[in-house]
Amino acid sequence: MTLTEILRHLQHNAQIWERLLYSSGGALNLQKCFWYLVFWEWKDGRPQMATSISTKATIALTSGGVPVYEAIQRKETWEAMRTLGVRVAPDGNYRKEATFLKDKADNYAGEFCNLGCLRWIHSFFTAAPTLCP
Repeated sequence: MTLTEILRHLQHNAQIWERLLYSSGGALNLQKCFWYLVFWEWKDGRPQMATSISTKATIALTSGGVPVYEAIQRKETWEAMRTLGVRVAPDGNYRKEATFLKDKADNYAGEFCNLGCLRWIHSFFTAAPTLCP
């Protein structure tokens, strides 16, 4: 399948999805929508995912009853975006999710320390072996 055919199918399927949602009372917020193009290019005999610079492509959709096309934001395959609660990029990296989870854990740890709970836990676990036979 050629790149042109792939893009035509992507455009068609995305618009069908938008129309189905609209017909059933829902809607896509096109400003929040994005898409990836996973297309392989061969450089020096090695495959790599194409970038937006090497493969120019656009998907534009109408929304609801408005017959004006709006371009949908294209993301690079290495850019992780949050979808259904997780941040993973099509190239398989979880760096953005790992950073998010570490920041969340650091925040919880900071709150925990502010409450003085670490001193309590330390004293409990230090004393517990002597209290329990």
